[in-house]
Amino acid sequence: MDFCLTSFFQELSKGNLVDANATHIAFSQIIKFLQHFPEELSWRGKNKPDPLTPEGIRKLAEKYYQGYTCSHFPKISKLIPDDVVSMIMEEAYDISTIDRQANKEIHSKAMSAENCLGQLLEKYIDSVTCSSGWVWVAGDLIKAVDFILPENDSWKLLQIKNRSNSENSSSKAIRDGTKIEKWCRIKAENGMTYWDSVPESMKNLGLSEDNFRQFVVNYIRKEKIRLATEA
Repeated sequence: MDFCLTSFFQELSKGNLVDANATHIAFSQIIKFLQHFPEELSWRGKNKPDPLTPEGIRKLAEKYYQGYTCSHFPKISKLIPDDVVSMIMEEAYDISTIDRQANKEIHSKAMSAENCLGQLLEKYIDSVTCSSGWVWVAGDLIKAVDFILPENDSWKLLQIKNRSNSENSSSKAIRDGTKIEKWCRIKAENGMTYWDSVPESMKNLGLSEDNFRQFVVNYIRKEKIRLATEA
C-alpha cells in the first residue's frame, strides 16, 4: 500500500505546492484508523468505499486530497437574496431603504466569509500541529472527527468548532457516548477564546488567536492573488 500511495500522492501533487510525502503520511494514518474502525467512515451517497481494498483506498485518497487542497476563499452565493430580509432589517434597525442593494451584497459577503471560517480554523491548526503527530482529517472521512492523534495502540479523536453554538444535533448525536473530544475557538455568548484549553498535546506549539488571525489574512491574500491569476 505504501508504494502505491506514495506514487499516487506524487502524481496528484504535480503542479501543486503541496508536500506529497506529508499528505501521504497523514492519509496513511487515517486509513490505518479506518481499517481498525470501518464503521466510523463518513461517506455521503452510494458505493461506500472499503478502506481494506486498493480500490477503496484510492477513492478515499482522492476525497482526502480534494479536501486538503481545495480553496477556502469565500465564494459569493449566486442565489437571489430575499427582499423581505432587507425589509425586516430596515424596519427593525432603521436602515435606509436607499442602501438596500448595498446591504444585500454586504450580507451575502458576510455569510460567505462565515461559511469558510471553520475550514480555515482547521487548516490553521493543521499547519501548527502536523509536525507533532496530529492528523487533519481533510475530506471529512471520519464521523464527527476533524483531527486524530495516534498514541501507541489507541487514538485521540478531536472535533473542532469555531463557536460554542455551532455544533448541529446530528454531529452531537454521533459524538455523545464516544471518546471524541470537542474544542471550540470562541464562546458565542461573550466572544472569549479558548486557545488556552486546547488538548494537552497541542499546547506550547504556538496556537493563539493572534496567530490564527494573521494566518487567515495571509491565506486570503495569497488565495485572492492565485485565483485572480488563474481566472
